[in-house]
Amino acid sequence: MVTLRRMIPEPVKPALRWGRDLMNGTIRRRTQYRRHGLKFSAGEAFRTLAAGGRLNPYQPLYGAQKPYLSQFPATKRFCDERWAKMAPHLPTSGSAMDIGSQNGYFVFQMATHGLIALGIEREDPAYRASQILALLNSVDRASFVHLEITDATVRDLPTVDVVVCMAVFHHWVHQHDLDYATRIMRALAARTGSVMVFETGQPDQTQIWWSRKLGFMGDNPRPWIDDFLKDLGFAEVQHVGEFVAKEQSKFKRHLFICKK
Repeated sequence: MVTLRRMIPEPVKPALRWGRDLMNGTIRRRTQYRRHGLKFSAGEAFRTLAAGGRLNPYQPLYGAQKPYLSQFPATKRFCDERWAKMAPHLPTSGSAMDIGSQNGYFVFQMATHGLIALGIEREDPAYRASQILALLNSVDRASFVHLEITDATVRDLPTVDVVVCMAVFHHWVHQHDLDYATRIMRALAARTGSVMVFETGQPDQTQIWWSRKLGFMGDNPRPWIDDFLKDLGFAEVQHVGEFVAKEQSKFKRHLFICKK
């Protein structure tokens, strides 16, 4: 015997469920249905990124304690420790921009800190992972742009209250030269309304290919970086700590807070 339910075409059944919920007084807002569906799809997209080997846990995955992220590999680049040193120097309102935002860790932290935060990332998988993490964790104040920063594209970036520039300066030097990297930094300083957070690779990281082009910093990079940041126009340059680049590394990088 064929029941009436089996005779109903599949596309019609969701509408019937919606009508039944409405009659029973248990109807939810349509936005709740959409949000659930978007998060489910986002979780599937994240698993696809990971399965394809495209997920690089260079930074911690924000919200990784949640069920749909807990199975992914963790990282130990001491981002939490860096954030603890940065946060007291940042305003709790306004705008921020992270140059080379990777998985968006610092963007999400700044967003929850109270800033409207924008991440700029050139690697497509990391950029997409960041967008997914924003949706999965319901972080509305965080957004991301897929863009490689060059001495041309940097001119199109907005002026914001806070600029984070960590672990990218040495790549500009390696790929081009110091003059090229300095042009980018001057443009970023001009777009910094209040505070810049700065950290870079250093020449004492001799096991890494780019260290050979950082010899201009000398044997003690800290004074060179301090003078370089002041020359960009910052009135106050404060050294707030040293952190290893990654777990089991003996080389430490200097973290600076620069204020206008």
